[in-house]
Amino acid sequence: GEGDVSAAKNMRKALGSLVEKKSQPEKEEDNEFDRLLAGKRERDSDGQEEGDLLEQFARRKKEFIAQKKALYVPEPRYGGIEQAVEEGERRPASYEIIKNKGLTPHRKKANRNPRVKKREMFDKKLKARKGQVREVLTGRAGSYAGESTGIKANISKSRRIV
Repeated sequence: GEGDVSAAKNMRKALGSLVEKKSQPEKEEDNEFDRLLAGKRERDSDGQEEGDLLEQFARRKKEFIAQKKALYVPEPRYGGIEQAVEEGERRPASYEIIKNKGLTPHRKKANRNPRVKKREMFDKKLKARKGQVREVLTGRAGSYAGESTGIKANISKSRRIV
């Protein structure tokens, strides 16, 4: 049907981008795909042909991914361990060399998160301000409700007139 043709086209594009170009073996596969696209290929009653094609595609994709991983996997690095380096090879770089941090002072955990640092600074300044400025009393402004902190009998803040 039409769905088979479009699926085969998509698969052909994917396989074409995954597999390296080779002269002889690729032509046979091209012929297989062309036959599949033209609808000339006979099918088994249980659709086993499609399964074979999918298995082949999956296998090739796994091989391609494995090759790609092997290409980008760096050599293991062991920082601080002295190891014998053969002639013509370079020694692997240690963590200290890669990061190039040098001598750095210890920093607080809050420094990693600017929002948390600012919140802590605000709390600190708020506490310092509470010691300097009296809290604003809210309530009824019109009538006198007595001393809000209570009357202390042992404190006298009066002035003597001489």
